[in-house]
Amino acid sequence: YRPDMLSYQGFKRSFLAFLGRRKGLREYNIHKPGKNYRVIIDSSVKEVRPYTACAIVQSLRLNDEKIKEIIEIQEKLHLTIGRKRKKLAIGIYPLEEIELPITYKALEPDKINFIPLDSSREMSGLEILQKHPAGQDYAHLLAGKERFPIFIDANKQILSMPPIINSQLVGKITEKTRDIFIECSGFDLEI
Repeated sequence: YRPDMLSYQGFKRSFLAFLGRRKGLREYNIHKPGKNYRVIIDSSVKEVRPYTACAIVQSLRLNDEKIKEIIEIQEKLHLTIGRKRKKLAIGIYPLEEIELPITYKALEPDKINFIPLDSSREMSGLEILQKHPAGQDYAHLLAGKERFPIFIDANKQILSMPPIINSQLVGKITEKTRDIFIECSGFDLEI
């Protein structure tokens, strides 16, 4: 299976290698994480959405086109491998807007309050499912759950309520973003 082939960029890279014009993937430096570069996984997510894998990518140079490409591949991964976010959902955040460490936990919907992406007012977890377009589209993924999963930073700022929506305040990358925090949550750590 080749998820890199879901994007134009991945296909182009593979095709150039096939033609012999470029060999292999670009090399990236991987560093041991700093002291605060960690995600605390609370046991409360066990029955809701038990797994997460996270990464920090630094020194990016983003423009409008690259941001659109990132969002496009993110949504294609949600639809395909993620089975419409049921098996996995991915969140991307500007690192400079959040305070590490991050905690992944589940709370009662009435205790979750933040401004969802592309909205101007704060909503509770339940309101997001009932009134926000993404909440309405994916509400069935949290149906029957007493608690909803969230990512929250050290300043108690909610990053997102996966697999539904990111926060408007800290869940949107821009051309000024240089470093990003990426989280992937779901039911199967092998995906």
